[in-house]
Amino acid sequence: MPAADQAVFAGASEAVNSYFAASGKLVNELSSLSASLLSGAGGNVDSAAVSDLHMQWNEAVKGLEPGLTAEGKSLCAGLEKSVSQGIAALNEYNKNQAQGLLWEVQDSMMSFLAGQKSLLSLLS
Repeated sequence: MPAADQAVFAGASEAVNSYFAASGKLVNELSSLSASLLSGAGGNVDSAAVSDLHMQWNEAVKGLEPGLTAEGKSLCAGLEKSVSQGIAALNEYNKNQAQGLLWEVQDSMMSFLAGQKSLLSLLS
C-alpha cells in the first residue's frame, strides 16, 4: 500500500498505524499461506497463528472505527466481510484440502486490498 503523507481521521493516529500494521500482517499471512499451498508446498495450516492475527486485526478495527466517517465505517464492514470469507475458506481447506478454497482465500485478499485502497483514499 502506498504511504499517505497526511490522513483525515478524527481518532488517535496510533489507531491508524495499528490498523494498517495488523492488516499487513494478516493479509501477508493469508496470501502467503494460500499461495504456498497452491504451489504444492503442502503442509498444514497453522490455524492458531491465523486466528491470533485475525483477533489482532479485529481489535485494530475496533480502535479505528470511532474516528471514521459513516463511509469509512461502511468500508470497514466490507473489509471485515472479505477477511471473514478468506478465513472461512482457509478453515474449510483444512477439512477437505480442495484447491478451489485456496483460490477463494486469494480472491478474498484481493478484495480486501481493493477495500484497503479505498479506505486509504478516504483517509487521505
